[in-house]
Amino acid sequence: MPHDDTEREQVGPGQLKAIEVASLACGRLAATVESAGGAASDFLLVRHAVRVHDGSTDLAAELLLARATPALATLEPTETLAAAAPATAHSSSIMRAAIIAGTVVATTPSSPELQRQAALVGALALVAGGTLPEPWVAPWQLDAAARSAAVQIDRSASWEEWIRSWCNLLAREAAGTERALRAATTQIEAERAEARSHHRVGGTDADVLGWLQSHLSFTIRDASDSLGLTRPTVGTAIERLESLGIATELTGRKRDRVWVSATMLALAATR
Repeated sequence: MPHDDTEREQVGPGQLKAIEVASLACGRLAATVESAGGAASDFLLVRHAVRVHDGSTDLAAELLLARATPALATLEPTETLAAAAPATAHSSSIMRAAIIAGTVVATTPSSPELQRQAALVGALALVAGGTLPEPWVAPWQLDAAARSAAVQIDRSASWEEWIRSWCNLLAREAAGTERALRAATTQIEAERAEARSHHRVGGTDADVLGWLQSHLSFTIRDASDSLGLTRPTVGTAIERLESLGIATELTGRKRDRVWVSATMLALAATR
């Protein structure tokens, strides 16, 4: 792998523009997550895991039940990951992440397993360099241009087209994730307005809904302890929200049940 100075020498105007676009897209995503508050970051971690592993609602539910979203950050260390030293500039961080991912997929760019590994390592490199506060995104599926560029890395050690392609993929994924989160946030606000309009005694439904939407998972005990409401009161409220399609129960059990916001589950399960 070339040193940082060599990397900069190899990058032309087209690649620098792609790095800038990717950096801006990641910055907008980070700002949107911060403004969304609640458990948005955790749900985006689930979303990234679902996309990388080509999963669905079932995988998202499993991760939520296991509270396993931090698992993305426990990828086994490798020599490739060790090269992802923190960088002071976002552009350098993105370039390092692109090169690290490229070293993983260069030999067989069509392998789904290697693409998955590259996406996870690339996401961690973006976090290590300060581009994103959490590993929410990194190109998880290579298009034809990126696969071709990966082949060129292996054949001629040329990185320019790979860096450009990878940054374009990163920018598209970050922008798509931002749009999905904005749509979910809009839906959540509509649900809160609906709950407030029902004028339940003491605003119980609205309070329980607020707890549901601001946490990764919801249990009657935790919500009761936090809100200062009796467990039967919370149980009745969450069942009303479930009947309205606002809450989804994940366990299928009659006891020790776990709910999640249906809107945020849909966000996490979107591939």
